[in-house]
Amino acid sequence: RAFDACNDLDRALEEVIACGADRILTSGGALDAQAGAESLARLRARAADRIGIMAGGGIRASNVHDLVLHTGVREVHTSLNNNGESAADNVSLNTDSHADEFTPFVVTEQEVRAFKASLETL
Repeated sequence: RAFDACNDLDRALEEVIACGADRILTSGGALDAQAGAESLARLRARAADRIGIMAGGGIRASNVHDLVLHTGVREVHTSLNNNGESAADNVSLNTDSHADEFTPFVVTEQEVRAFKASLETL
């Protein structure tokens, strides 16, 4: 989501398109995709069929349906992460800079199934 650090997302969109990229992972320049929904919708419309706009950041089963309907994005990224115990003790894949280095990165089957079910309603 380096794109989200750009000062002018519309200009950055055109520059990324000119570079030949296939898609941009973005939260619309906001802390998460819900907060950036208006920007995501604008970027998606502006991008048209020239590049994919993949929404990412805080996307869960509880919000993916409304986010996709509101923004028109056709691709989403989610980590479905929860802090908790895992079989991989003392191995961290957690990129949260505020979390303890050894806090496990956990995704449950239930969360994946719920997310898939939300997508299937679209």
